[in-house]
Amino acid sequence: MFPGQSAVGRVITRTGFLDGPIEIVGVIRNVAVDDLMGAVPMAAYYAWAQSFDESAYGILTLETSLEPGGLVEPLRAIVGELDSRVALGRTESMMSIVDGAMAEPLRLRFFLSMFSILGIVLGAVGVYGVVTYTVQRRRAEYGIRMALGATPRRLLREVVRAGMLPVAVGVLAGSLVATMSARVLASFLFEVQPNDPTSLVAASGALLLSGVLAALVPAWRASSTDPSDALRAE
Repeated sequence: MFPGQSAVGRVITRTGFLDGPIEIVGVIRNVAVDDLMGAVPMAAYYAWAQSFDESAYGILTLETSLEPGGLVEPLRAIVGELDSRVALGRTESMMSIVDGAMAEPLRLRFFLSMFSILGIVLGAVGVYGVVTYTVQRRRAEYGIRMALGATPRRLLREVVRAGMLPVAVGVLAGSLVATMSARVLASFLFEVQPNDPTSLVAASGALLLSGVLAALVPAWRASSTDPSDALRAE
């Protein structure tokens, strides 16, 4: 409300709860009110004695080193002594509140992680199969090349490059799709931007690494091809 300036001492006006001017006496950090992963709304705290609504409810937070479950009845008795008209409603630990709020996102993260791992495995197997088939079909060509003086290192480099080309194209296309679908994913993210460069680089690096590993085996086989064996096979 007061960018670049101190809010302490400023006066605001709000209707519906406290009529008239309200002086700001302190500022706290942002607090998640409705949802741990939702947007942090603008919120204000008022002294309980200033509230004139007798039907208002409040949340009492108690920090203790004791077992929380054993404090419910003593706390209920203390509240009754302070004001017999006040009813103590639901009681639960902060850990259970956090666990309940994070249950669905954690399940979603688990399944998304499993699908991601499965996608990487299928991608690596697919690259390996395609490159192996391509190398097998060009075995005679590699034998002729080596017979004419091609070095194993050069064949290794060519096979890896041919195997990595579709992987690189797929990673680029996937990154573009992920960037365009960022708005859909925004509701499932917590303190992470939809177009977070670290996440995109990590995912792309994992796919590229799997592609390299998948292409190395057929590339090594191609570079170790015996020219005479390859030509006799034809």
